[in-house]
Amino acid sequence: METCRDEIIRYFAGIDVRESALIEHLPQETVSVKRGDFPVMATDENGEKLLLVFEMQTRWDHDVPLNLMDYRTRYMLKYRVKTVSFIILLTPSGSATGVYRDNEVRFAFNLIRIYIMDGREVVRGPLCLAPFVPLMKHGADLLDQADDLICRSRKTRTQKADLLTSMAILSGIVSKELLVRLINTR
Repeated sequence: METCRDEIIRYFAGIDVRESALIEHLPQETVSVKRGDFPVMATDENGEKLLLVFEMQTRWDHDVPLNLMDYRTRYMLKYRVKTVSFIILLTPSGSATGVYRDNEVRFAFNLIRIYIMDGREVVRGPLCLAPFVPLMKHGADLLDQADDLICRSRKTRTQKADLLTSMAILSGIVSKELLVRLINTR
């Protein structure tokens, strides 16, 4: 997210941005040490300022929406701009939903299910998304192609290493065999 945020925002959130920057994490005003994964201040193609709060989740938990609502609220109070919230879910879940409800609150957010996205689109698309390929449909079949895409890119050696390391970590979420296969390739 730090190095490829515009591509991630464009692909996963469907928002074209002119510019964006990760913002500082909020000071902890409560005893909680929790904080949002990736708060991004962006300007969209129409010049509107947006605060995008991204939360990455390996697995779904019923507290995830409450945590996101907490982060969103604290960022909104500080920055006072239009805010859009996202949970990027990396592994399948039958109970994941884009809405939290209780007896008083209804909170809707954007739930991005990486595992239902087609990896074939990504290996033809933005290089920065290649590390996500193992998590996507057809990901295991496209692992070598995503690896090759990164290695043949014009990125610096350090950038390639970062992308490959990210892909290895995400491969390990899917299966130990994918991780071993990727490591053996290198």
